[in-house]
Amino acid sequence: MVLNQGRGDEGAVLVPDSMRTRTVARDARRGRRQPASPARALTAAASLGSAAFGARNYLTSIAAEDEMWSFYYTLGEFASFVDWMARAMSRVRLGAAELAPGADEPEMLTEGPAADLASQFYGGTPGQAAFMEAIVPQLLVPGQGWLVPERWDPGVPLVLADWSVQSTATYRETTGRGVEIQIAPGTWRPLLPDALPCRIWMPDQRFPYLAKSPAVAALPIMRRIDLIDKRIVAELLSRLVMNGIMWIPQEGELPSSPEYLDQADPFMAELIDIAGRNIQTPGSALAAVPMPVKFPGDLIEKIKHTKFSEPFDEQLLVERDRELGRLAKTLPLSQERQQGFGDANHWNGFLVSEDDIKISIAPLAEVIANGATVGFLQPMLATAGQSLVGPNGGKIVMWPDYSEL
Repeated sequence: MVLNQGRGDEGAVLVPDSMRTRTVARDARRGRRQPASPARALTAAASLGSAAFGARNYLTSIAAEDEMWSFYYTLGEFASFVDWMARAMSRVRLGAAELAPGADEPEMLTEGPAADLASQFYGGTPGQAAFMEAIVPQLLVPGQGWLVPERWDPGVPLVLADWSVQSTATYRETTGRGVEIQIAPGTWRPLLPDALPCRIWMPDQRFPYLAKSPAVAALPIMRRIDLIDKRIVAELLSRLVMNGIMWIPQEGELPSSPEYLDQADPFMAELIDIAGRNIQTPGSALAAVPMPVKFPGDLIEKIKHTKFSEPFDEQLLVERDRELGRLAKTLPLSQERQQGFGDANHWNGFLVSEDDIKISIAPLAEVIANGATVGFLQPMLATAGQSLVGPNGGKIVMWPDYSEL
């Protein structure tokens, strides 16, 4: 708390520190210069960023977020979509640009304070590739993630800061200890004093302060695919676990090896033992060569194998393909990518077309660029005393460059 004496001693009022911080952040977003030395720019910008973008959980359902992550790890088609987007996005670069009045798109800046800051973002070009690839799963699965640059010493160049992407599971705001990040199971540490946490999220259409995954509409479809997969696995297991009965006539004398003579039925004990070893080593010669057995010729035809399992339900595969088609149409994919969804292989799976850029990549890249603009570039410029307006009178922003795609 600080004493505001703007109206004289008799009109002094106590102003909470949080209100003062919000005022500074608001002034920075409006382009007013704040007195701050370049050496302390990251620290000052950190207070701006954390005030403007609180660390509280913006998700409406933690259970839904956990379920989305579960499908990312267990449903191959959904994971392929997210990984394809992440790899494609790793070829997108962010740079400083000026959105001049009347221009369709911002024009990239090659010099000046904004260009210098952009070149240092996440450690430069190699780090940017890692950042773009790391932030994409956060946006596509839970709908939000945190960009966290830290420095032990404000004198360390920004390009050499410790940059990281944190998920909602590894980033939290505590009472008294400030923001903490998880570094091991059950182990948390506070952010360094010179840190700038920046929330990047996909805004919900109804409540823009909430995060919304673009794949959340596909959640019911992925649940159905998961149920179908479980049914397929159950049928396959039932065919393996209960593989029927082998009928052997009692009047036949079956040979047995000496090591099985102490068993109640030596031959069956040996047969089960051999079958178990064959299952464990399906590629061995033992598994490929039939088991030789001497048996009375007139009784061989009486040995029968009765199976109880029903034929595999092929309709399950049809239903699964149908749900995969719905999943492809629900995710932000181009028509060409939808038609090839599930058929992509190692060689063509990550090829990028112009429609992919327009429909899938560009909207996501612009969300990331906006987050870096509001949470990093503009606060850094403001706290360093630099203008937020470009040479042509336009707003300075971070903007994606798709040339490497």
